[in-house]
Amino acid sequence: MASSTLTLQENDETTDVVFALVGSNSSGAAYKVAARSLNLPQTLDFNYAVGAPGAKGNDKLTITIRNSVENSTSGLVSTGSAKVILSVPRDSAWTDTDTADALHQLADLFTSARNVLISDALVP
Repeated sequence: MASSTLTLQENDETTDVVFALVGSNSSGAAYKVAARSLNLPQTLDFNYAVGAPGAKGNDKLTITIRNSVENSTSGLVSTGSAKVILSVPRDSAWTDTDTADALHQLADLFTSARNVLISDALVP
């Protein structure tokens, strides 16, 4: 069952952003920042693609965060997003430790690279 709220921090590492659950089902959950308007949403989506029991292949979890801003001069709305996909093989050789290691390494990459990415102009 999805949590009713999720709290994440802004880049300043002090400002909390609270996402409230909009809806959930067997294939995912959707969250929205309640303080944001419908025309300038900030959303967080979880989507699951899980194979049938006994099926070969990978199960996938996709997490997408979106943020919209309005240009005060032109009035145009722009939306940016970031997406992470976790793909877990349906093979007994792949363990929970393998999944935990992959997630930890990805988190470490994001933590150490966040300011480098911004300063190297990969983020406008």
